[in-house]
Amino acid sequence: MPWKGVTVSEGHLCQMTDLNEASKRLIEEIFAEERKAFIDWIRDRKGRPSFWLVIATVASLAVLVTLRHSALQFALAYPQILLNCLLLSLIVATFLAPFIWPARPGDYFSDKFRKGLSPAKWEFDGEWKADRDENGKPCLTVTNSDRGGLALPCLSWADFEVNFETRILSGYTGWVVRASSMNEYVHIKLSVEQLSRLYRVATVWIPLGAFKHGLPFKLSEWYPVRIVARSNWLTIYIVVDGKRYRILQEEILGIRPPVAVELRSDRIELPYGQNKQLLEPAFRSGSFGFRVHADNRAQFRKLRAYHLR
Repeated sequence: MPWKGVTVSEGHLCQMTDLNEASKRLIEEIFAEERKAFIDWIRDRKGRPSFWLVIATVASLAVLVTLRHSALQFALAYPQILLNCLLLSLIVATFLAPFIWPARPGDYFSDKFRKGLSPAKWEFDGEWKADRDENGKPCLTVTNSDRGGLALPCLSWADFEVNFETRILSGYTGWVVRASSMNEYVHIKLSVEQLSRLYRVATVWIPLGAFKHGLPFKLSEWYPVRIVARSNWLTIYIVVDGKRYRILQEEILGIRPPVAVELRSDRIELPYGQNKQLLEPAFRSGSFGFRVHADNRAQFRKLRAYHLR
């Protein structure tokens, strides 16, 4: 039964985590994926076969040209040097392999929404539409999606990083984190004025509060977003006017304290004593996705996600 309207009895879950300088340093150590620009550039090209095809073609042409001119004479004159170079190349290639390609299938996910919404990739509720932006580039439009939607290939992920661009057309843009199903996840809502956090547990909404972010957001403008789920911590970055801001870093994942909630329904009147329930939020693993309900509307594009180990 779809319940709505929840009153949280304990205030400790609705308060922002107050991080001091020592805890901030600890968090930076937890999030080991904060790498240099070059490593980020390499990881961004994990799932781009065309990029590696070009690299292989150029390397092959270079090898052919070299062999044709002097490599054969050099190999006959200096066989030990050639062998050493081959061994060194093998060592370097082995070291770079984890950064160049996923460790195993399922470590990388991307969708540019060029060919619609594949049922093998997405489970969603409401109006999800593969659309076009103002420049004719493919994007995803989400509205009237009360339960939201999630990426199916990533349901077993625990720690991950998600990158995408989003813009608010009306109301807010909304994201789903650690979704084991469309009834269990952490929900982040971002409007031009504030950021809200909610738990969805057994279809029931548990609000964690909201705060004003103070950033100069504008409607209908694209903003790059980076979401990192690591252990019990959720960190969100967003780029506004060319500057990156960390708008959230909070320990709201994992197993959380039980919460007593009051259930209300528009369909039936609940008997006394049955309108209260103790819920136990647990977000140890799960996928990511989007949720924008009612007449609110947002768009997403350039989605890339990495499974962190």
